[in-house]
Amino acid sequence: MIRVFFTDTSCLPDPKEAPQLLSKVPSARRGDVLRPVCPETRKLLLGAGILLGKGLELCGADAEKIVVGEDGKPRTEGICFSLSHSAQRAVLAISKREVGCDVERIRKIPSAVWRRLSKAEQEEIFSCQMGETPESKFILNWTKKESYLKYTGEGAPKLLQIEIRGGEIFRGGKRAECFVKSLLLAGGYALSICFEEAESLILEEIGTEG
Repeated sequence: MIRVFFTDTSCLPDPKEAPQLLSKVPSARRGDVLRPVCPETRKLLLGAGILLGKGLELCGADAEKIVVGEDGKPRTEGICFSLSHSAQRAVLAISKREVGCDVERIRKIPSAVWRRLSKAEQEEIFSCQMGETPESKFILNWTKKESYLKYTGEGAPKLLQIEIRGGEIFRGGKRAECFVKSLLLAGGYALSICFEEAESLILEEIGTEG
């Protein structure tokens, strides 16, 4: 079972104006919360930090005991997790096995980006089903790629090596050895979770205010 926690950070105050809320953020992340110049970014990072602490606690783990392995992936007390945030949403996926998650706000895509896609990806994206738009499908595919690279621990530099076909992840012409689940969140966000074996997902909203 994979537990996926998400939160809306728009209700939070600027942490520079409410520094007491930093006590809810794992100590190693507090400096990162205050570093951005933009108040909205500080609020987003504050919400992500609170979500991380609360989510791990609900799964019986301690956010103060997070360690980064040789593969560059964070873990704590035998638990694997992946944290992502965009605009006013933060998402945390927690599992006993390797996991990666990515959330992105659906937005207009520059024409130069469309041209970088393979022909197969362009055809799939523009073959929209009812309720889909090319933008929403593009962002959904993007989150699949990002979640896969977080799952493997490789990161964004390998993004151009990944292709989405028929909703599945391909690398070097071969289907990737993983599972991916994608969905749209309220407010115009796309979310993907990448994981090792077929498992059930439980989606839970967590409040970060107060």
